[in-house]
Amino acid sequence: MPSPYSPVGYTSEIGPATAGFPGLNSIPNNFREWYSWSVIASVVGAAGLICHVPTIDVNRTDIRVETYGLWNGKQRSIRLQAKATSDLGTATSKGVDYVTHSFTREYYDSLREPSTNPIFLVLVALPPLTSPWTRVRSSIHALHAAAWWAEVTDPSTGNANQTVRVPAVQRLDVDGLQQMLSLA
Repeated sequence: MPSPYSPVGYTSEIGPATAGFPGLNSIPNNFREWYSWSVIASVVGAAGLICHVPTIDVNRTDIRVETYGLWNGKQRSIRLQAKATSDLGTATSKGVDYVTHSFTREYYDSLREPSTNPIFLVLVALPPLTSPWTRVRSSIHALHAAAWWAEVTDPSTGNANQTVRVPAVQRLDVDGLQQMLSLA
């Protein structure tokens, strides 16, 4: 009987640099951003939530997440601003591990603007462009990435760059989405 899956033992890894599509060298950040949307959308979809990717990145919103109907008594919606990179930093302070990334002050301040719809920063760690980003086996399709989330609330330092520190335990997963939605 034919199987809808690949043959047993099938494996393949797909990376941007080896896929051979044009534009990789001229727009590598676009590839990172588009892939980060896939990572976030896969977690959101697995959680049973609605994921919208606006055609225009306006008001620092790459993705809008909504509940399907009422959750804890009300319809909820949040905005996610993704930052995909292959070079996130790490730090430890008072026994707490953090994932870090530096932003221009203007970018950082835009994440702190008041809104009726809360915005959260999602840091997505990606492999380098020369490494596999996707693995396909006979019964699974896996994305090589990790993501963390934070609400940007610390005041700006006034410096040209501002570093965001996200506790490493704040992974983008179902629990993280529930925490974000509870603030909406």
